[in-house]
Amino acid sequence: MKRLLLLLLAAGLLLSCTTRRYDFSDGDTIDIHVGEAITLEIPENPTTGYSWEYSFAEDSTVLVIEDRYIPAEKNGMAGSGGVHFYKLKGIEEGDTVMTFRYRRPWEKDTEPAETRKLHLHVTQKRLDISIGIQVGHSF
Repeated sequence: MKRLLLLLLAAGLLLSCTTRRYDFSDGDTIDIHVGEAITLEIPENPTTGYSWEYSFAEDSTVLVIEDRYIPAEKNGMAGSGGVHFYKLKGIEEGDTVMTFRYRRPWEKDTEPAETRKLHLHVTQKRLDISIGIQVGHSF
């Protein structure tokens, strides 16, 4: 019985350490727990001069802990795109909006080629564990 309980607890810890990945669209909402990390994926092609920049609407309830671009082609051929990854971690309960703008950094006075708003809802993580104990009675 103790071994089974330890196995279940270990499996729960392993599952809670995984990072969820999202390829999101404009207006999507993602729920995240305090302390949890998620990874956002968004296509990007910096060979055209365009890249993503992000901002938060207010004090953020999440922290960007990783920001990296990975090209699809290893040799960096001109014209080939890739994927930009943003790893976020929930730091306190609340809601925030993260806005992504796809633009050329030197064209500040022009509208972005694309804008995506992502709503992030951060909540406390609850540990839902139920253990059934069977007790035999004799009368």
